Amino acid sequence: MPDVELTLLADSNGIESDNVSFCKFWDELDYISLHLSGGVEHYAGTGTLTVPQIKDALNSMYSCVDLAGQSASSGKKVILVTAYSSSEYCFNGTWFEEFEPQPSINQDLTAQQNFYEAFFQSLSTHTWIAGAFPWGYWWKGTDYNNTPGDAAFEKGPSHRGKPAETAIYSYYSKLTETLSVSTASFASIKLIDGFNSIEVEIDTGTFSETVNIVVSTQSIIGFNIDYSSGTVNIVPLGLAITKTGSGQPSLPVSITISYSDSDLNDIASESALKLARYNAFGKWVILNSTAYPALNKVVGLTDHFSVFALVELVPAVPAGPSLNNVYGYSNPYRPSGSSDNYCISKLQPGDIVRIYNLTGEFVRDITDSVIVDSAEWDGKDSRGDFCASGVYFALVKRGGDKKILKIALIR
Repeated sequence: MPDVELTLLADSNGIESDNVSFCKFWDELDYISLHLSGGVEHYAGTGTLTVPQIKDALNSMYSCVDLAGQSASSGKKVILVTAYSSSEYCFNGTWFEEFEPQPSINQDLTAQQNFYEAFFQSLSTHTWIAGAFPWGYWWKGTDYNNTPGDAAFEKGPSHRGKPAETAIYSYYSKLTETLSVSTASFASIKLIDGFNSIEVEIDTGTFSETVNIVVSTQSIIGFNIDYSSGTVNIVPLGLAITKTGSGQPSLPVSITISYSDSDLNDIASESALKLARYNAFGKWVILNSTAYPALNKVVGLTDHFSVFALVELVPAVPAGPSLNNVYGYSNPYRPSGSSDNYCISKLQPGDIVRIYNLTGEFVRDITDSVIVDSAEWDGKDSRGDFCASGVYFALVKRGGDKKILKIALIR
């Protein structure tokens, strides 16, 4: 049976006797939990309230309930549960029925937004807080048969699609994380940026030694839009992955990027989104990835750490069947462990790519590495061993046509 943590939800308006003190067994539970409602108007007055005014009122409410004392005496931290509406009743806690039309109640989106901004600011100053849960009625179905102007849902404690949602998400965002990853551990790193998220999963055995991985959100403004066969439209959700030491992952690393519909203004086909890696030559390398439009996410694999983004391909005018436009870079190729692989571009589906040494001996077939329009060689033979410095050849076959690319490998 998994570990279970227990609490009990007390209730208070922060201005009179509450039931937090009625519970005599907080020390037997894992947390003190309190549903806090109303109360702000009692301490701050009526009318339009500023964030500092609301923050002061909340601190008075915490003192009235003696959350610091309750936490100290029981040895348990506090979870606060809130449900403040987007109506003129926001600060006094007056209840109204959300399922019924309420044309006489005025909507006040600013009040709800200011409350949650002040609420999270107030929590940052107290050591007794364990966390917060801002809740509200999230559903909006056929039970709401009233007109938008009268709908109580639009004035209730739900914050979905309201300015308060932005305030809440800003305090739950995590834009960077550093994690130590050993050879025997599975690692998962998740970032949250507003309504979007990024998850990186690293399998056991991906590295031969313990390394520190840093995953951060990354602005892609100013990045080149070229890939080997055209240009890309870029979704403004970038991330950067770096690590200590030399070398790259020996196993594919999974990257999942979840996005919002508002991020797709420049995207023609959501189902065509791909995960791409920005290489040292200022071009996007299209990775093996799958778009899930219904879930607003793309999942892809990489064997190289760099900057990543979601892109939509804008192919150049298709080339003819000739191999004349196929080329490779960089040359000379120096696989230092931190540089990019040798890349062969302008390929087409069905092309065969094999590596040979100077004497004509077969080294490796990299046909399986062809993704969209390019293939990469990491300087290893078919056994996974590093090839020695020297001259190598990449043989590209397309039907009956052949092209040979000369590679100078320098270690």
